[in-house]
Amino acid sequence: MSRTLLINLTLILALVAAPATRLLKPDALSEQDLSSQIGGIPGLLPLGTKEAANQGPYKIQGFSAVRCDGAIALLPLYRNAEGRHILRPMFSGSQVTEGVIYKGDILSDFPAFRFTLDQIKARTLSLLAPQSAPQAIAFVESGYCQLANHVARFVL
Repeated sequence: MSRTLLINLTLILALVAAPATRLLKPDALSEQDLSSQIGGIPGLLPLGTKEAANQGPYKIQGFSAVRCDGAIALLPLYRNAEGRHILRPMFSGSQVTEGVIYKGDILSDFPAFRFTLDQIKARTLSLLAPQSAPQAIAFVESGYCQLANHVARFVL
C-alpha cells in the first residue's frame, strides 16, 4: 500500500510542478550580456554571431583563442537542452568537444534538475531583492586549447 501511495504522491507533485516551471520564465542571458562577459575574457577573440534558427532565442556566438589553434561556439540555453543539437555540426575533426557550462562547471549533459531548482530559487528570492538565475551555456569547441574550461572560470 505504501508503494502505491508514494507513486501517487510523486505523480501529483509532478503534475503540480510541471506547470509551475512553465510559469517561471527563466532569466535569459541576452546576446549582448553573453558577448560582454565572454568578450572580456583574456585570450578570446570574438568571431561573430549566427542566427541558428528561424525563430526562438538561438544565437550562436563564436570565439577563437589568441594563443593556440582553437575555437569555441556558445549558445545560451534558456529552459532545457533543446537548442544544443544546433551546435553539433559547427566543427568537424578529431579534437571536438561539446557539453554545457553551468555555474562554473563543465558538464556532458544539461543539468535539468539543478537548473530548474536554481530558476525557482532565483525567482523566489527576486521577490525580496533583484536577482538573476545562473545561465546554462551549451558549447562545442575544436582544438586543444580547452576553451570551455577557460570560459567556465569567468562565466558563472
